[in-house]
Amino acid sequence: MRPTPMAQRGLPIPALVACVAVALAFSPWAVLSGDDRAAGPATDPRHGRAVELALRLLPAIYPNEMRELTIRSVQPGSWERDRMVFAHWLGDDGHEHLAGALVDLAAEEITLFSGALLALVTEDTAEERLKAAEGFARAHLGPFTESTHLVGSVQTGDHSLHLTWANVLPSGAWTGDWWSVTVSDRDGRCGVTSFSRRRAVRYATEDEVRVAESGAISVAREVLAKMTATQSGELLQIEQTRLVLSYFLSPSGGPVWFVTLRSATPGSRHELIIDAVSGKWLKDRSSGSFEPVS
Repeated sequence: MRPTPMAQRGLPIPALVACVAVALAFSPWAVLSGDDRAAGPATDPRHGRAVELALRLLPAIYPNEMRELTIRSVQPGSWERDRMVFAHWLGDDGHEHLAGALVDLAAEEITLFSGALLALVTEDTAEERLKAAEGFARAHLGPFTESTHLVGSVQTGDHSLHLTWANVLPSGAWTGDWWSVTVSDRDGRCGVTSFSRRRAVRYATEDEVRVAESGAISVAREVLAKMTATQSGELLQIEQTRLVLSYFLSPSGGPVWFVTLRSATPGSRHELIIDAVSGKWLKDRSSGSFEPVS
């Protein structure tokens, strides 16, 4: 099994960034400041916690001063532990900046960001884009180790490059640490404009795996056939599989299989997560269905 480009939560980074962009365009702009600790739904103190974390974490990843930083909206994330926040601040030049960030309340870190330049590309070449992306990733994401490999490089149009790194064992299994960085044009300049990351819940080994790759594929085929009303398993082609040794959806925080299948519908690809211990399909709580990747 070879390392393959990741699709976090079933969505590739371009789609994740697009989701944030849409949310930025249509989100309610009720201004929240550091004193508005109970902002958001009054019955959910986690919204206030998201505000606190965002006000502390955003300046740490932004290269310049964030003047008059406020969190203007907090929305539920895809998971119980996540909250999407939308930030506003003034740059050194006095211009307004907007950005969206997904805050992991349990890990106390930002797992998804889009909307502002985080690092500049000195010269707009492929080599410099890679250098800027890796430099940002090493400084703010990571951890980079001898097991860290560049596993995905996707060019979108003429202006965006999406790069993914993961910690990969010699067997091809991912440890559970992976992160992606997007380099694109923004306001006439080129640089890092978004990132996404996922961390292993704990140290796990392949000895914990009880369900073979073939078994995970069989489960994924059955689930997708039911969800899409497909009558023949032959119509569900295997596109890729990936063993991730530690994933937060696993009941034990241990290994899962990511299985990507292509159904008969043109352009229809789906990624399903199968528990490598129990063989059960791990649903997306927010949608209650399989994970579409395109």
